[in-house]
Amino acid sequence: MSNESTEEEAHDNREFSIDPGVLDRYVGEYRWGEYAIFEVTRDGSRLFGQVLSPALAASIRMQLPALQFLAQRLGAIVAVEYRETAVERHDVFELKREHGSARWRIALAPDGTIANASAVVTGRGIGAGP
Repeated sequence: MSNESTEEEAHDNREFSIDPGVLDRYVGEYRWGEYAIFEVTRDGSRLFGQVLSPALAASIRMQLPALQFLAQRLGAIVAVEYRETAVERHDVFELKREHGSARWRIALAPDGTIANASAVVTGRGIGAGP
């Protein structure tokens, strides 16, 4: 009996669901070496990960209530589109959500961690209803 999988098995794209409680166990910050933090977040049934510098992670923790409020007002993520690499070496992304969008500028440090990130809401603002 062979341990090799068939091509059909290798490309199995069946959908399945996982209890959100299981996903929540992975949410948090993980120290990655001496100078980086790997942060895992959850949005609905999706997990997202990013590497942050400790300074940026501390800044995000301080701003988290305002960021969470804005995210709730804008609704679920619909699409993420890469736009360009700006002159200042920031990558620019458009994050489209149910009730608006935001343009994110993200810069990486030489070690690959996120050194700086900023966003501008480009769709319906905080004062707009859902």
